[in-house]
Order: sequence, then structure tokens, then C-alpha cells
Amino acid sequence: MRHLMWPILLLAFASQAAAGNDAAPGIVYAQGAKFDKSFNEAAYTGAERFKAETGIAYREVEITNDSQRVQALSTLIRRGAPVVVAVGFDQRTAVETVAQGFPQARLVIIDTVVDKPNVQSVVYRE
Repeated sequence: MRHLMWPILLLAFASQAAAGNDAAPGIVYAQGAKFDKSFNEAAYTGAERFKAETGIAYREVEITNDSQRVQALSTLIRRGAPVVVAVGFDQRTAVETVAQGFPQARLVIIDTVVDKPNVQSVVYRE
């Protein structure tokens, strides 16, 4: 999975450099620990590799409860993140809400589908 996450993050963040945007892209990890030996850690590893290879920093948020999802996504967008990656299917409702409230925002959700024009959904085969 680590090998698959890197290209997703690269594609999501690369447009920032092309657009000349200095704002840091963002990641909102699924509830739980960043070093979970699963999706969160794969996203972190991919983001770190992206940062090392491109020199582009990113912001990250680790949430501790469900109510923080919309707030975390919204805060990253308000701070100018050109793209925000939501890790995990459990963020679907939050991404739908934020995509509607911030139609100019670019969001990526991993492991589920959100049918909104400003959301890129990434689903892996089991």
C-alpha cells in the first residue's frame, strides 16, 4: 500500500507547484494514530517522500473524534491549502459537507467515492 499512496499524493500535490501556489497542501488522517501500519501511515510515508523529492511542505491533522473532521478539512482550506487529502472511508460525510461548502476547494478522499465535482476519489482493489 505504501507504494500506491505515493503516486496519489504526488498527483494531488503536483498541481500546486505548476500553479505557482506557495500554500501548503493538507492531509487529514483517519481517526487513530498516524503510525497505524495502515492507510494513515501510508499517507504519511507518501507525503514525506513527496516533500523530500519536491521540497514542497504540507500540513497534517490527526483527529481524535468524529466531530473534528469537518473542522480540520475546513481549516486547511481556509489556510489556503490548494488540495486537501482525507484518508479513509470514514471521512466521506465530512468531505461531502466540505465540498459543498467550499466549491472552489480541491479535495481527495481515499478508500471511498464522493460524487462531487471538486472531489477526486481514490479506491483500491482489496
